[in-house]
Amino acid sequence: AAAFRFMAQARHIGKIVLAPEEATRAALDHLSPDASYLVTGGLAGLGLLSAEHLAARGARHLALVARRAPDARALQSIERLRAAGVAVLVLAEDIASADGVARVFQAIDAALPPLRGIIHSAGALDDGALPQQSWSRFLVPLGAKVNGAWALHVHSAQRRLDFFLLYSSVASVLGSSGQANHSAANAFLDALAVHRRALGLPAQSISWGAWSEIGAAAERGVGERVGALGIALISPAHGLELLSAATRSDAPHVVALPVAWPRFLAQRAPNGRALFTRMADRHLAAAVPSGSKQAAATAALDLEALADASAAQRYSILLAFVTEHVARVIGVPQGGNIAVDQPLNELGLDSLMAVDLRNRLSRGLGQARSLPATLVFDHPTLAALAEHLATLLTPARAAEAALPPPIPRDALGAIDTLSDEQIEALFAKRIGSN
Repeated sequence: AAAFRFMAQARHIGKIVLAPEEATRAALDHLSPDASYLVTGGLAGLGLLSAEHLAARGARHLALVARRAPDARALQSIERLRAAGVAVLVLAEDIASADGVARVFQAIDAALPPLRGIIHSAGALDDGALPQQSWSRFLVPLGAKVNGAWALHVHSAQRRLDFFLLYSSVASVLGSSGQANHSAANAFLDALAVHRRALGLPAQSISWGAWSEIGAAAERGVGERVGALGIALISPAHGLELLSAATRSDAPHVVALPVAWPRFLAQRAPNGRALFTRMADRHLAAAVPSGSKQAAATAALDLEALADASAAQRYSILLAFVTEHVARVIGVPQGGNIAVDQPLNELGLDSLMAVDLRNRLSRGLGQARSLPATLVFDHPTLAALAEHLATLLTPARAAEAALPPPIPRDALGAIDTLSDEQIEALFAKRIGSN
């Protein structure tokens, strides 16, 4: 309307171009109390937190969609919102279904003011190492992320929206062990945001890192695992700050990831990806924190010292090396004990952890090529792993390494010079002979 009035005054020279800058930016700073806002996955985790954030920014009409009924935490949040004057419409629909999405829009049109914003936070996981994946397992994350996002796009394309936010994952950018299907699903969200922008429609995809306290990462306790990579968890308070900063940006795709790049890049196999090359050039010159250097030092193995060691010493060194990495992967507290002959799967080691452990051992041993993917399944105890690595690293003395530590003839007279393994073997022999 302003452009037509300007043209009617005949004060312009040449053409007038309408640039829909405000239509593409997803800023959440000031929301209209006379509009409604839709949050998928809105009854748990990041979706529920986002709904509370919208209310704090002025929204007074919210539609929260989830496949399941609200739990106690969600009910408390809904009651607080309603007590603050927010009309909350709770809809039990599967967002992966196009018909379900259509019913959501029909319910909003019937009960709430015009829809002005969408946050797509719904998602599902079905993690597994790539050989264990199947198309049916791929469909689990693809349903909510791909089918749901596309249905939301189609049904809202003719509506005047202020924002169309897609909650993606950093897995689409960096990859994630055991999450090929999750990575693919989120990559679609990133591409959809760019596609909508090309159509002149509002859109932004945010590739989130792992959150603390809420979400799938918190439920799975991945904090220590990603922390070892130099990635910090996102607290709810920090996450909302990142959300505000991201939505003030004009970029269709934003990555929200607190990461110590020198530490992260030092543990990642070099490749030609431009992102890592730029980050390496920018950050690797910075000093790595002393704690990170110490951790890296304790995680690596001195191969020269190992080659010069005796069979008993080699086994002890490798056993300590393997035990340290297993404890980190499984999450055994410092000082905790793991029996050398206990199957690691009894301690909670799953296929994803097995891949992580294999990668850690490969890096610690300085292997040009990774150890076999079946390493932990073929050698399922600490003792078996240590013996196998001794065979791999010192094949000429493998038979010697596999044997129990030798006991000197005058062992009882020189017991102060024996190792713990030799003393245990000596006592076992004495007890057996009696």
